[in-house]
Amino acid sequence: MNTVKHLQIIADIFDKLLSTDVKSALAGELDRLEAHHSGDDIQREQSEDSVLPIIHQLDCLPAGLAERFSAEVCTLADSVTVVGLAKTAGLRTTELDRCVGDARRLSKHLFKSDAGLASLPVAIAALNQRFPKISPAEMGMTPKSFGAFRSRIFRLARILDRRMPRVVLPKDWAALVADAKAAGMGHQVGRAYVFIRTAARLNLAPCEVDGLLVCTVFEEACSRQLDKPHAMTVRACQGWNSLAESAPGWPKVQLTAPDRPEGQPQTRVFFSDLPAAVQLLWQDFEDRHLRFEEAEGGSVSEKPAADGNRFLLLLSNAIEDEMPRYSRTTLHEYRGVWLRLAHMALNEGVAVAEVGDVLSLDRCTRLLEHIENDQIARASTKGENHNQKNATLVGKTAAMIALVRATHGDPDLIDALIRMRGAVNPMVERMKIDRETGKLKCVYSKSRRRTGPRHQRVIDQFSGDAADAVKSAFFQLPERLIAPVLPKVRAGVSLSRTEQVDVIVALICRILMECPMRRANLAGSLRISGDRQTLFLPTAKGRPARLHIPAAETKTKRFDVVAEFSEETTALLKLFIEKIRPQLAKRVDASACNVWLFPGEESSPRSAWSFSTTLKARAEKVAGIKLNPHAFRHVVGRLVLEEDPNQLPLVSTLLGHSSLRTTSDWYADVPQKQAHQAYLAKLASVSAKVTRASVNRRKRGK
Repeated sequence: MNTVKHLQIIADIFDKLLSTDVKSALAGELDRLEAHHSGDDIQREQSEDSVLPIIHQLDCLPAGLAERFSAEVCTLADSVTVVGLAKTAGLRTTELDRCVGDARRLSKHLFKSDAGLASLPVAIAALNQRFPKISPAEMGMTPKSFGAFRSRIFRLARILDRRMPRVVLPKDWAALVADAKAAGMGHQVGRAYVFIRTAARLNLAPCEVDGLLVCTVFEEACSRQLDKPHAMTVRACQGWNSLAESAPGWPKVQLTAPDRPEGQPQTRVFFSDLPAAVQLLWQDFEDRHLRFEEAEGGSVSEKPAADGNRFLLLLSNAIEDEMPRYSRTTLHEYRGVWLRLAHMALNEGVAVAEVGDVLSLDRCTRLLEHIENDQIARASTKGENHNQKNATLVGKTAAMIALVRATHGDPDLIDALIRMRGAVNPMVERMKIDRETGKLKCVYSKSRRRTGPRHQRVIDQFSGDAADAVKSAFFQLPERLIAPVLPKVRAGVSLSRTEQVDVIVALICRILMECPMRRANLAGSLRISGDRQTLFLPTAKGRPARLHIPAAETKTKRFDVVAEFSEETTALLKLFIEKIRPQLAKRVDASACNVWLFPGEESSPRSAWSFSTTLKARAEKVAGIKLNPHAFRHVVGRLVLEEDPNQLPLVSTLLGHSSLRTTSDWYADVPQKQAHQAYLAKLASVSAKVTRASVNRRKRGK
């Protein structure tokens, strides 16, 4: 291979990593070499000397990489190699280093080693076939973080994907993008960037963009077998149209999305896509129904206060109207359901003047069908069976019922939705009308009180041959998480994000071991200050920390949650509140008046979802066991009953069950197991006694 061709391959391989200046210098070097080979006597320019060290370092390509690149059969291992060479040559690869780390993490998950990178091609279509078979839970991630993880893997793959050349935006497009970002519309630019990139590649000026560009992008996405090409094109159209309406200097061309292909699930919709007047309707609904204690932190939609004393306004409105109040998390879930119903209503030409105008039986039924179709599509992609009755459908119908009730909707619609909820609830056997109240009532199946498969998998770890090892890892988990961090905390050194998470998980484990509360109380009831304080640190040495959660904040609304923590947990609580919580509050932008033990953004608590994901991920990595916050209730209850089956009242009180029968129904198998073991021991004893008597008789007979 001659020098010119070899350098050209180097330029192509590192095209997406080289800066404009280096690429220009490399192009000049190629021109000089071509002229030299053609016989022209051209001396090398001094300005090109700066690029020669980089070229010589990039020239050390591994054997076969150039051939694989030319044949378009490169793998993620080749992409990692290219990033390493570029880093050695002094090129900026800070953002790509994280992509490399995620690629190795994916390889260890799929192939149990880094060597699996050589089995993952850089072709986007091939990666799209891999990712639907991987769930966020398997990787210990939330859906949002899993989406970012997936994007970084694709970014690493595109380095050597010759079918996706790097596009440098011309000056006219670059100026428009810069102006839009300066105007605070970077999110819309990101959604419409596929149009911008394609137009630049096709040498289209901004004023030349029309509907043909939409068709081109959609067809290319389909030909490359991208994941949900229609949804991607719709989002790009929505981003472009937002820019056309508000971005300075942007072409005033409205692009129309293509029709959704038959059989594909419904396209995802966004709150920002609703008309401003409709968005305002929901924001007002939030203000009227947000809980008093969370009202100071702003609504879910971040509507600014109009009068400077928003909390008193919300309080007076809620007291006057006696409206139901919801937490910020619940309102966010309700908004997702209302958002899709609102899009349906607007597409049908309905004039939406109130929140309840979008609520109809037909639209609710169709939305539930769309959600079920999405579930079927995901299950078939992963090769799993789809359960037509599941908790997701129950939650969506429950949100619809709550919205109709909050907007004082038609009682007949409420009854119809209750029947719909019963039809998708796996624990409901049939519906009946209560004789006293005349309202619909669920009749649950006899197998209702049964631990679900997710929690059962956790519980099963604590029985069998490895039970002792799992129990040991369970009780040692907090210490193993906190031990490496303690020296830094005592020295006053700021902790990294991972170290902060380890302390949070260790404290969660301590609290749940000694007071196995529900996840909702863990996230939304631990307040360390204010008028409604529930967690009290000791004022004198040697006294325990106390917890007192009112019954009104519990699920059953019957018993207060009262606990006194051990000396170790009290010390950890004091350390966390004094040394670590200020760092955590600063990182999440918590306000000075945030009263929660685990603070979230502004005045809100840390989300309940984050407790589950972080606990699951860290417990599996550090101790090799599967855990989640609610599983502590099952594990603690069973461990107590296995030691002493007569402690059913103790477990019932500890878990805050409404009656002893509830505890008996859920944990009946534990006394049964103990009884069976006692029976086997008794049987062995009787058998041995009878055998000895028989032997003695034979001896006497002789």
